[in-house]
Amino acid sequence: MKKSYATVFPTQASSLTVTLAILCGGFAASSSPLETDSETSVREIVDASLEATGGPALDEVKSVRRVGSIHIESDLFGVLDGDWEIAFRPGSGGFQRSIVSGSATTIAWDGTSGWEQSPAGLRELNAEEIVLNRWLWEMSWLHAMVRDHDLEALERMPDVTLNGVLHHVLAHTDSDGIRTMVSIDSESGLVSRVEGAIELPMVGSSKAATDFLDYADVGGVKLPRAWVQVIDNLWVVEATFDEIELDVDLADSLFGRPSDR
Repeated sequence: MKKSYATVFPTQASSLTVTLAILCGGFAASSSPLETDSETSVREIVDASLEATGGPALDEVKSVRRVGSIHIESDLFGVLDGDWEIAFRPGSGGFQRSIVSGSATTIAWDGTSGWEQSPAGLRELNAEEIVLNRWLWEMSWLHAMVRDHDLEALERMPDVTLNGVLHHVLAHTDSDGIRTMVSIDSESGLVSRVEGAIELPMVGSSKAATDFLDYADVGGVKLPRAWVQVIDNLWVVEATFDEIELDVDLADSLFGRPSDR
């Protein structure tokens, strides 16, 4: 059965512009807080976070589709507004299309290779871009990270305080020495922020941080209805989702090379 969160937010929420002043705010609460003891192990933090996000229901999700709007502020592109759609099948396919100021950009991943089709043309995504997009499309970034790596690959970092709430921080360092850090709300158990470095065309190496806000229960899984992504020297992207659906039918062709559609 298809499970969905499909509603139009109230006027104030549907026109939401998440500013930098509240970049770390707006996270949901949970009845199962994480322990804040400094001796809490990586496994305990991961298990509690995955349970808060949905537990076994996470592994039962066959697909997720999100539809919403985006607001972009960039020194390179100016201020832009548009719509976007994300469709994802865990482990086998991802699709993202944005239409901003009349121009469409499509990102697709077929389980092995990934591409971006934009007004500038078609290009292949590098391995790092594929991983970052795939983890971003997932129900939970932490769930994707754990599925890709043994817990032994995760390192506990010093706790941080975001918006007055203690957060546990876990880090993964890949073979190239690139570190990705995940901040987990100690009260809700939900992922609040993911940050690290990313190599981008025209920009080079930049720090990227994505905050996940306004969680809602969708078919037993807690999913964020808003994201804020900040990439140094590139942009601030504020996204809201008016519609989130789980277990929808997604054609294999959706995830193919864009020029082959």
